[in-house]
Amino acid sequence: MSTLVLYTPQNRLLDLTKLTERDFALISSLQYTIKRGHRTLLCQRASLEDEGAEMFVRLKNGRYAAVHFRGSECTQTHEIAVESPERRRQKDYWQRAAEDAGYRTSQEVRTGAGTILDVAIDGPRRTGIEVQHSQLQSQLAKSRTTKSFRAGWLPVWFLDSDRTPPWFHEVPALGSRRAWWVSTAATCPTRARPSGA
Repeated sequence: MSTLVLYTPQNRLLDLTKLTERDFALISSLQYTIKRGHRTLLCQRASLEDEGAEMFVRLKNGRYAAVHFRGSECTQTHEIAVESPERRRQKDYWQRAAEDAGYRTSQEVRTGAGTILDVAIDGPRRTGIEVQHSQLQSQLAKSRTTKSFRAGWLPVWFLDSDRTPPWFHEVPALGSRRAWWVSTAATCPTRARPSGA
């Protein structure tokens, strides 16, 4: 499922599952304002010239979603969500690490090929970091990787999960398992003192 949309009034590509708070407020405010033919939100999975790319914003059970108008070939409901603090922290970490190594970086960089890099690192090899928390279909991971690569970027997917998704070994990827820290005092047995000491 693609979560990328083109917000046509500003000609901006947005990922609906990781919006900034400002973009979340903007997109959620579109509820009840988009009519068929306005072409305000266009799904990047569907052909942009096709009427089926058009979507409107709906609120259901307290959650916002972008939904295709009736008759579209794409029947997916696209969740609209704010980027989590943990995800922002990981993007900041990648950016700081690259800058500490002496490279120029930026976040949320459009490749020009219909993809957005979470962190773009302009080093000896232009590298794009993709921080992935939500579930992703293998086909979409490979498609986004190919598009970014053709635009001149080496995309590297970063996953911080104890589970390995099916696409993990099919694209350039790094993983980090969660580590629960335990005090050494709690894990080291205390030595028995000899009697009389």
